[in-house]
Amino acid sequence: MSSTPGRGTAGLGPRQEPGRSWRSKAYVIAYTQSYLALLLARSADPVHHAEARQLALQILETEKMNLIHLAVAHLTLALVAALRLALVEACLAQGDEAQGETALRQALECVRLRASDIPDTVARERFLSQVPENARVRVLARQRWGTDVP
Repeated sequence: MSSTPGRGTAGLGPRQEPGRSWRSKAYVIAYTQSYLALLLARSADPVHHAEARQLALQILETEKMNLIHLAVAHLTLALVAALRLALVEACLAQGDEAQGETALRQALECVRLRASDIPDTVARERFLSQVPENARVRVLARQRWGTDVP
């Protein structure tokens, strides 16, 4: 047992207190969802990337979210975007043009969707041009199609 006050066994979560069991369960569910989203985002399987993105978006849409869960959800989306870019570059490097272009369209759509959630024009432009993965996806799209609009 953990000796840290207010912590459960092995420090993995809050200790059950009378009248607070629903809060503990909600915390455990939120933590588990966040952790699962991160694991899925780090998977090599593109299906897992889609699941991670969906779960992260679900977490972001939760009414009562703390800053930790918000940060984990955004980190998950960033990991998915980075993995999509890695897939694009790997496919193109191996000469698999069809799969590379499909992956590039998906990566570009991912960047576009995330950018559309940023209301401030200056912040949105920084997101598109100064986040290395996003800028790289846009450069690859312009090189291939002459535009970065999917």
